[in-house]
Amino acid sequence: MEITSDKITITIGDVTNANRLTGEIDLPITEDIVRLVDSNERSGGMLVSEASRLSLLSAWGVGTHTFERGQTEFCVTCQMPIPAPGVTGFKLDNGDILTGKVWFVGEDGVVLSTELSTDAQNNVIELIRVDIVGDSLYLQKLCNPEDLYSPVNPIKTIRIVNDTYTYDCEPDEQGNFNIQMNDSLAADAALRVRTTDEGIVITVEGSTP
Repeated sequence: MEITSDKITITIGDVTNANRLTGEIDLPITEDIVRLVDSNERSGGMLVSEASRLSLLSAWGVGTHTFERGQTEFCVTCQMPIPAPGVTGFKLDNGDILTGKVWFVGEDGVVLSTELSTDAQNNVIELIRVDIVGDSLYLQKLCNPEDLYSPVNPIKTIRIVNDTYTYDCEPDEQGNFNIQMNDSLAADAALRVRTTDEGIVITVEGSTP
């Protein structure tokens, strides 16, 4: 226990780690509860007492007060283990632990959303849903400069014009168009598709009877 002029720091350890949890008490003492956190600022429980009892610690004097294990062991009846409600931290590639408020950002075809579910105790909880649909333009992001890549410009509507009659064809649910031919002009007619500077040209090749 380290006592300074403005706060008291309580450090709790075990046989493997002498600095397992820490809790700070601001002076003057007005709170009854000491919140404990680990070295990564993750919650490690709390010490429940009274402000009048905790105030007695400040009378020990400024300095560091060390106790042996036999003097400060917790008895079983004073411990109330509570299961963790979920993820409390993320370990990064460099070994650091990220805690507290975290932002999830979906990109490159990753869509994030939330949905409600029930846990084993039939409590309603909110879950994170991750849908990976892919990014059809992922190659474009690799181009530098970006103007070296011509983005895909899909056809959204095909308009049929026959004299004064026009008809707009929309794609199906998958975004596909089906272009078919029949034998109303000739039994052996061929459908030809070619591209020009003006656009795509679709013609029927063959001779009529």
